[in-house]
Amino acid sequence: MKLISVLIPEGDFSVTNVEGIHHIFSEVNKAYQRAGKAPAFQVHLVGRQRSHTLKENFFSIHPNHLITEDFTSDLVIIPGLHGDVVKSTENNQALVPWIVDQYTRGPR
Repeated sequence: MKLISVLIPEGDFSVTNVEGIHHIFSEVNKAYQRAGKAPAFQVHLVGRQRSHTLKENFFSIHPNHLITEDFTSDLVIIPGLHGDVVKSTENNQALVPWIVDQYTRGPR
């Protein structure tokens, strides 16, 4: 089974990307199960903290894993960020070492 990690960045990002990714891989798993096969993917949300609110506290997202935990993903997906690019980059500097670490371990 492949581990798909969706990174939950700080600040304003595309919730649609996160939900869409989860939906697509879940539907593929359902198709596998209908064909009598085991699910092919596990989708995990990964962040700096266990709870993340956005869109003026309208949405809450609760990552399954923290970037401080030791695991290797097969695929890392980073959703699109909204707003000021410079501010978004500054707010997410703490994620860069995790991204680099995952990259050196071999995931896409």
